[in-house]
Amino acid sequence: MLGLLARAIEPEALALAMKYWPGPLTILFNAKPGLSEFITGKEGKVAVRVPGAPAAWLASFIMFPVTSTSANISNEPPASDAQNVIDYFGDSIDLIIDGGKTRGTHPSTIVEVSGGKIRVIRDGAANLLSNGIKWDQLDRLSGFLYE
Repeated sequence: MLGLLARAIEPEALALAMKYWPGPLTILFNAKPGLSEFITGKEGKVAVRVPGAPAAWLASFIMFPVTSTSANISNEPPASDAQNVIDYFGDSIDLIIDGGKTRGTHPSTIVEVSGGKIRVIRDGAANLLSNGIKWDQLDRLSGFLYE
Protein backbone atom coordinates (compact mmCIF):
# COMPACT_ATOMS: atom_id res chain seq x y z
CA MET A 1 0.00 0.00 0.00
CA LEU A 2 2.92 2.36 0.59
CA GLY A 3 3.41 2.54 -3.18
CA LEU A 4 -0.02 4.19 -3.45
CA LEU A 5 1.19 7.10 -1.32
CA ALA A 6 4.95 7.57 -1.64
CA ARG A 7 6.82 8.72 -4.72
CA ALA A 8 9.85 6.68 -3.67
CA ILE A 9 10.78 4.51 -0.71
CA GLU A 10 14.39 4.88 0.38
CA PRO A 11 16.12 1.78 1.82
CA GLU A 12 16.57 3.50 5.19
CA ALA A 13 12.83 4.24 5.41
CA LEU A 14 12.05 0.64 4.50
CA ALA A 15 14.42 -0.61 7.22
CA LEU A 16 12.72 1.58 9.82
CA ALA A 17 9.25 0.51 8.66
CA MET A 18 10.18 -3.17 8.86
CA LYS A 19 11.51 -2.69 12.40
CA TYR A 20 8.75 -0.48 13.86
CA TRP A 21 5.53 -1.21 11.91
CA PRO A 22 2.98 -1.86 13.14
CA GLY A 23 3.80 0.58 15.88
CA PRO A 24 4.38 4.17 16.97
CA LEU A 25 6.57 5.38 14.08
CA THR A 26 5.35 7.87 11.48
CA ILE A 27 7.54 8.27 8.38
CA LEU A 28 7.30 11.30 6.08
CA PHE A 29 7.60 10.54 2.38
CA ASN A 30 7.50 12.69 -0.74
CA ALA A 31 3.91 12.20 -1.88
CA LYS A 32 3.04 10.43 -5.07
CA PRO A 33 1.80 12.91 -7.69
CA GLY A 34 -1.96 13.28 -7.69
CA LEU A 35 -2.54 12.92 -3.95
CA SER A 36 -4.87 15.59 -2.62
CA GLU A 37 -3.34 18.62 -0.93
CA PHE A 38 -5.73 17.82 1.93
CA ILE A 39 -3.43 14.85 2.59
CA THR A 40 -0.06 16.24 1.53
CA GLY A 41 -0.30 19.82 2.71
CA LYS A 42 1.66 22.52 0.96
CA GLU A 43 4.95 20.61 1.32
CA GLY A 44 3.93 17.73 -0.95
CA LYS A 45 4.67 15.16 1.74
CA VAL A 46 2.61 12.36 3.19
CA ALA A 47 2.97 11.05 6.75
CA VAL A 48 2.51 7.27 6.93
CA ARG A 49 2.03 5.12 9.99
CA VAL A 50 0.89 1.55 10.46
CA PRO A 51 -0.72 1.52 13.90
CA GLY A 52 -1.08 -1.54 16.06
CA ALA A 53 -4.19 -3.67 16.31
CA PRO A 54 -7.11 -3.26 15.80
CA ALA A 55 -6.50 -0.53 13.22
CA ALA A 56 -3.82 -2.51 11.34
CA TRP A 57 -6.06 -5.55 11.35
CA LEU A 58 -8.93 -3.52 9.87
CA ALA A 59 -6.71 -1.93 7.22
CA SER A 60 -5.54 -5.36 6.07
CA PHE A 61 -9.13 -6.15 5.02
CA ILE A 62 -10.08 -2.94 3.27
CA MET A 63 -7.01 -2.89 0.99
CA PHE A 64 -6.62 0.88 0.80
CA PRO A 65 -5.00 3.47 3.05
CA VAL A 66 -7.06 5.17 5.72
CA THR A 67 -6.41 8.84 6.33
CA SER A 68 -6.90 10.35 9.72
CA THR A 69 -5.77 13.13 11.95
CA SER A 70 -4.64 12.51 15.48
CA ALA A 71 -7.53 11.93 17.84
CA ASN A 72 -6.86 15.03 19.89
CA ILE A 73 -6.83 18.77 19.60
CA SER A 74 -3.42 20.41 19.06
CA ASN A 75 -1.55 20.96 22.33
CA GLU A 76 -3.97 18.71 24.22
CA PRO A 77 -3.09 15.25 25.54
CA PRO A 78 -3.75 12.36 23.13
CA ALA A 79 -7.10 10.64 23.49
CA SER A 80 -6.73 7.32 25.27
CA ASP A 81 -10.13 5.83 24.42
CA ALA A 82 -13.26 6.43 22.35
CA GLN A 83 -14.89 8.50 25.09
CA ASN A 84 -11.94 10.92 25.08
CA VAL A 85 -12.39 11.34 21.32
CA ILE A 86 -16.09 12.07 21.79
CA ASP A 87 -15.23 14.54 24.56
CA TYR A 88 -12.83 16.36 22.20
CA PHE A 89 -14.94 16.37 19.04
CA GLY A 90 -18.55 15.70 20.02
CA ASP A 91 -20.85 14.85 17.15
CA SER A 92 -18.56 16.32 14.46
CA ILE A 93 -17.15 12.81 13.79
CA ASP A 94 -18.81 10.42 11.35
CA LEU A 95 -17.38 7.19 12.76
CA ILE A 96 -15.42 5.97 15.76
CA ILE A 97 -14.03 2.44 15.87
CA ASP A 98 -13.71 1.64 19.55
CA GLY A 99 -10.70 -0.61 20.03
CA GLY A 100 -10.58 -0.02 23.76
CA LYS A 101 -8.02 1.96 25.70
CA THR A 102 -4.80 2.74 23.84
CA ARG A 103 -1.64 1.04 25.04
CA GLY A 104 0.47 4.16 24.97
CA THR A 105 0.18 7.73 26.12
CA HIS A 106 2.97 9.21 24.00
CA PRO A 107 2.54 10.37 20.41
CA SER A 108 4.32 8.54 17.62
CA THR A 109 7.88 9.34 16.66
CA ILE A 110 8.00 11.22 13.34
CA VAL A 111 10.99 10.85 11.03
CA GLU A 112 11.86 11.93 7.53
CA VAL A 113 14.34 10.05 5.38
CA SER A 114 16.04 11.97 2.59
CA GLY A 115 19.27 11.29 0.75
CA GLY A 116 20.08 8.41 3.10
CA LYS A 117 19.77 10.61 6.21
CA ILE A 118 17.22 9.99 8.94
CA ARG A 119 15.93 13.14 10.63
CA VAL A 120 13.83 12.95 13.78
CA ILE A 121 11.08 15.55 13.54
CA ARG A 122 9.34 14.56 16.77
CA ASP A 123 10.72 12.17 19.34
CA GLY A 124 7.92 10.01 20.61
CA ALA A 125 6.92 6.52 21.61
CA ALA A 126 9.29 4.72 19.21
CA ASN A 127 12.24 6.51 20.88
CA LEU A 128 14.68 5.28 18.25
CA LEU A 129 17.88 5.59 20.24
CA SER A 130 16.69 3.76 23.34
CA ASN A 131 14.41 1.27 21.58
CA GLY A 132 16.74 -0.88 19.55
CA ILE A 133 18.40 1.48 17.07
CA LYS A 134 22.02 1.91 18.07
CA TRP A 135 24.60 4.35 16.76
CA ASP A 136 26.55 1.58 15.00
CA GLN A 137 23.33 0.47 13.26
CA LEU A 138 22.64 4.04 12.25
CA ASP A 139 26.01 4.13 10.51
CA ARG A 140 24.78 1.23 8.39
CA LEU A 141 21.61 3.22 7.72
CA SER A 142 23.84 5.90 6.13
CA GLY A 143 23.54 8.47 8.88
CA PHE A 144 21.30 9.97 11.50
CA LEU A 145 20.46 13.58 12.18
CA TYR A 146 18.78 14.32 15.50
CA GLU A 147 17.21 17.75 15.52
